[in-house]
Amino acid sequence: MPYRTAVGLLVALVAMLGACAEATQALPDGLEVVKAEVQDVSPRLSELAKLAVTSRIAESQGERAREANPARRIRAASPARATLAADPSLQAAAGTGTIPTTIANFEGMGTGLSDFVVQSAPPDPIGDIGPDHYIQTVNFSLAVFSRTGDVVLGPIPTRSLWNGFAGACANTNDGDATVRYDHMAGRWVIAQFSVNGGQGPFFQCIAVSTSSDPTGTYNRYQFGYAAFNDYPKMGLWINAYYFTFNLFANNEFTGAKACAMDRAKMLSGGVATMHCFNTGPEEGGLLASDLDGKNLPPKNTPAAIATFGVDELLLWRMHADFAVPANSSFTGPISLPVIPFRMLCDGGTCVKQPSTTQALDALSDRPMNRLAYRRFTSHESLLFSHAVNAGISGGVRWYEVRGGTGKTPTVYQQGTYAPDSAYRFMSSLAMDSVGNVALGYAISSATISPGIRYTGRLASDPLGTFGQGEGTIVAGFGAQVGGLSRYGDYSSLNVDPTDDCTFWYTQEYIGATGAFNWRTRVGSFKFPNCGTAIDDFALTAAPTEGSLAPGQFSDFLIETKVLSGAPSTINLSISGLPTGVTAAFSPSSVSPGSNSVLRLTVASTAPPSTSQVVITGTGATMHSAGIALTIRASAALEAPAALAASQSDEPLAGVACQDSTFAPPRWAPLTVPDNSAKGVASTLRVGGSGQVISAAVSVDVSHPHRGDLILALVSPGGLRHVLSDREGGGAANLRLVGAPMPALALQGRRRHLATRAQRPRRPGCRPAPVLVAGVDGWLRRARAGRQRRARAAAHRSGHAVPHRGRQGGPGLASAGGVRRRAHLPQRAGRDAWPRWPDRASAPQGRAAAKLRPLRDPRWPHVLHRVGGRRLDPVRH
Repeated sequence: MPYRTAVGLLVALVAMLGACAEATQALPDGLEVVKAEVQDVSPRLSELAKLAVTSRIAESQGERAREANPARRIRAASPARATLAADPSLQAAAGTGTIPTTIANFEGMGTGLSDFVVQSAPPDPIGDIGPDHYIQTVNFSLAVFSRTGDVVLGPIPTRSLWNGFAGACANTNDGDATVRYDHMAGRWVIAQFSVNGGQGPFFQCIAVSTSSDPTGTYNRYQFGYAAFNDYPKMGLWINAYYFTFNLFANNEFTGAKACAMDRAKMLSGGVATMHCFNTGPEEGGLLASDLDGKNLPPKNTPAAIATFGVDELLLWRMHADFAVPANSSFTGPISLPVIPFRMLCDGGTCVKQPSTTQALDALSDRPMNRLAYRRFTSHESLLFSHAVNAGISGGVRWYEVRGGTGKTPTVYQQGTYAPDSAYRFMSSLAMDSVGNVALGYAISSATISPGIRYTGRLASDPLGTFGQGEGTIVAGFGAQVGGLSRYGDYSSLNVDPTDDCTFWYTQEYIGATGAFNWRTRVGSFKFPNCGTAIDDFALTAAPTEGSLAPGQFSDFLIETKVLSGAPSTINLSISGLPTGVTAAFSPSSVSPGSNSVLRLTVASTAPPSTSQVVITGTGATMHSAGIALTIRASAALEAPAALAASQSDEPLAGVACQDSTFAPPRWAPLTVPDNSAKGVASTLRVGGSGQVISAAVSVDVSHPHRGDLILALVSPGGLRHVLSDREGGGAANLRLVGAPMPALALQGRRRHLATRAQRPRRPGCRPAPVLVAGVDGWLRRARAGRQRRARAAAHRSGHAVPHRGRQGGPGLASAGGVRRRAHLPQRAGRDAWPRWPDRASAPQGRAAAKLRPLRDPRWPHVLHRVGGRRLDPVRH
């Protein structure tokens, strides 16, 4: 992904230099700062609405019934999938749980609503719920409903919001409207674009209410763009209103744009700016994280920006600093591999309807609205979905990503919901305050008229599944004909801010066979366990990824935490183990708040595989955690006997029978030749006696090429733990640390790692060899790329040694007296910390450190330090 990122930023810079030359200040980091071209404060919307004709809206504007312009594709069809295996994440049957029935269920804009005449397709329905009202927008119309479905205002043209405005937003009504209730401020945010029918000039029109009354006054803004800002989507964030667009120049897709509008200024009616970044033409359909719930991210937390690629999710982080624009940033994308999929209809039209050959467009070349974000005490979650091929039908592929804005992101769970042969598409996801997930979608088939359904999963359901059955908001009747293929374009599932539990969904359906006669519906529902005190717990696994070779084992910490009430004993079980892998919990049952250690052991005959191992905890409720487990092919790790010569054979002075530290001598860098069958070895001896409780080993590698690298720890007894197994990318320099001994002293809030020797339990001294484990690493391969100058690493005087810290348990200090601290890295997976399971298997005696490169002879590599007592955080 670093190569993709570098290219993407270069394209973004080139595009930036030609955009918005008059209104934009181009900054060196690729940022566009754009000031609103026009802004004002409106009269009350209830008064503005009187200036527009409220019946036969489209005809009053001189428009005729028409289909929207053909969908502007943003990515090519899926690669050929002749050998694509069956989707292992497919949920081929509906859940057996009871899906709740709808609470509110009323007609939205369409032929089913009085005073509304359909004059275009598709409707593009989006809506949101506030304390007292539901606002819905469809293509170029807006209506305000009560929570029970009574029409409070409208339907009116969306441009009514800009009646009397001095900009182009008052004169055009081009649609693609979005609406969001800002529950943090109690305000409504409504937007649509003004693009003169796609011919330009191009603007985004945004109105922010001055109170929670949607019929009151609004702060109105108009921002300009240099290209067609198509498919706008809104994300609510703590410091900004984020918008994402697909950019088109002369109907050619040129890339995506992510923009942040100054939320504080727009709430107060002040002079507002927006900060924008572009991607390259290979990435589109971006969504910005859309905040749900009262648990807000920390100040200055970047927003997540996401889309999908070929069998991967792509994730950026965007931060807008409106006070100091140079501090704004747009980093990524991070690639998160997912289970392979094929876009439904290959991004085109194939959704079947009854009694007609007219198929519907699934719009599967982009993720569906929204990128729902929620923060919990233990984690943060991002949800989004898109339409995929599911054999003879179509289904909804959905994901929950954890750690998307602050910590290292991982795909926590994923699934394809296609419980029968019908097509499910135009989906939307959201999560309530206790972690239940709801999914709304359109449904159609050769025997089912286009209608609206929903499903859900409780937080305790098995990962990757919707276990609560399927509900119907409204059944369709007939089919969309007349040559119309465009359908929906998107829908919207939102969470009620009054209880943070009730889901509200709006979507298109067909009420009778015909053309330009679509309808929309609004429905709400709630899971009974939300808002009710229950005995509940959280279950997590650390790390969440593991990579092992035959004959190896690795330990994973299974942590539990009380969320509410007083849960009963939690029984642990595991599923999804690949062939040749066994598992053992120690212990297999824990009290809530206690932890267990899971050891996964790979048999020597285990074949290579990739799988998702699921750990399930069953108590008063049931929760699951996943581990992405990769079994690699076996590899010979033994170094030739001829390499026993060490770099330094001087023993380290130790103090017997008391808490002690051992300082290694200063070592010069070792030059490691490429493509060498022998490699380089060094040995460290430690004098003294006692019992090793913990130890740390560091490796600092400097090399001029961005290549693949595998580093592993090997004990004198031959046991091996991988420190890093990286496949390309990253910076030229690499620093890795590991703690192979059994006891890791985790003390204090920041989880400091300590290394020390300890007095035996019984009086007197007993001889016991004391030594840190060796390091066995080698360069697996080097990826072709541009050559960079090798950067010499700064050599500090000696290695860091442990010392007795103050008020936080043991700390770390350098040999020169400069105090340093090291922390457990937050990332999991192949860079995660290896653990020795018990003292008996801890390395003792003499250990050799070997660094062995393979294959590519073109690039020299330097090993700066191997072994010793230094402990540093992982840096890339």
